[in-house]
Amino acid sequence: MHDYAVFGHDRAAIGRWLGFISIAVAGGISQILALASNLSGIDAFAKATITTGIVYLVLHWFFNKWVWKIPYFEVPNINGTWELTGQTLNDDGTTKYDWEGCIGIEQNWKSILIHLKTKNSQSESYTATLSRRFGP
Repeated sequence: MHDYAVFGHDRAAIGRWLGFISIAVAGGISQILALASNLSGIDAFAKATITTGIVYLVLHWFFNKWVWKIPYFEVPNINGTWELTGQTLNDDGTTKYDWEGCIGIEQNWKSILIHLKTKNSQSESYTATLSRRFGP
């Protein structure tokens, strides 16, 4: 799988929010751990640092796996297998070949893989950009 872009979707903003939430949640967790520091002897700074990293990794994993599919984030979810018919056109716009195929798409928030298979050939994506179109 490889990275892809979505017009109108700011991944950096999502990362900032994940970082902010991680720091806030880790702060609360580190306060609880600081109260128990007499038992473990681990420095509260180390607890806060480790906790922030762990919380961020967990939040990012959940977001990448499921949360991005919530319509609020406006990331098109095109996972699945799609049957299609296509045309290869001549330079003048007339149809040279009619063909049928199948596209398999595996996607999460961070990456995507697109595989096209026809009777005569197949290919995989190496880059992708998604754009939403409104209307029928």
